Amino acid sequence: MKTTPAIRPINISSIDRHDAAYLLSPGQEYPDAALRESVRRYGILFPPLLLERDRDRFVILSGRKRIQAALEAGGSDSIPCLVIPGNSPPLFVYTVLLEHAMIGGSLSPAQQVAFFSGLLRDCPLEDGLPLFAKLGHPPHRHRLIELLSLRDLAPAAMTALHQGILSLGNARKIITMAPGDQTTLVGLITRLRLGGSRQQKLIELCIELIMRRNEDLQTVLQPFLSGQEAGQPENVPQQAAALLKWLHNEAFPRSSTAEQQFDRFAHQLELPANIRILHTPAFEDETVTLCLDFPDRSALREAWERIRKLV
Repeated sequence: MKTTPAIRPINISSIDRHDAAYLLSPGQEYPDAALRESVRRYGILFPPLLLERDRDRFVILSGRKRIQAALEAGGSDSIPCLVIPGNSPPLFVYTVLLEHAMIGGSLSPAQQVAFFSGLLRDCPLEDGLPLFAKLGHPPHRHRLIELLSLRDLAPAAMTALHQGILSLGNARKIITMAPGDQTTLVGLITRLRLGGSRQQKLIELCIELIMRRNEDLQTVLQPFLSGQEAGQPENVPQQAAALLKWLHNEAFPRSSTAEQQFDRFAHQLELPANIRILHTPAFEDETVTLCLDFPDRSALREAWERIRKLV
């Protein structure tokens, strides 16, 4: 006999709003003002998905925020819901849950981790591969296992991944860090609004210093944070630049000293605005490159004979 979900009016008091077994988002999420207003004016237009626990009790699979909005709006005691029978196989339950969740948009990496973690509690990994492919992933065991390794993220890091604050690649880099270090790091990324290459640089420098000093990140950062508190307040971009520079100096003191000496040398030359000197990457040797800027090719051609004679 085929198991089929059915739309039924369900009394709100019969819905267990505290059961988070199928919650995909990290932490509790609440309806925004637009959803509250829509439910208040028109009711629930897209039925939540429930799993029947017994005749009078239901577990939320998807649509938790719409149920909360209906509860706040008051009015009717019951709401239309799509109900999956309680005797349904776990794989069927999760298949319908994924279909329902994807109607509202794509799942974040954090939601995908929660989905497959729940699925694999009741089903073999091979059963999850077709659903993994449905999310756009290659249906390979090792790729699904790689995604599930993100379960080791601290709650703050998982929330940042869900919200798009922490990139997926950088989330994988910080898995090996202690939970407290992950939380400290994510707090910095969030407060300083670091993304892209600057987020990656921050993570790499912090991991380098933690491993080198065998200290937690809060201890590593304490001298910088103390200096920030004692100094004048800066705007967010200035704070981010100052932190990255401080971390680089701490991680590579010899390179930082060489950079300072090179800057003093360049300043003493009193170069015109259109002339620059460059050192080799990481000061690999003493080679120096002189760069001359010209407004166009004609200007270079006119000056070239004099330059060639000097060289």
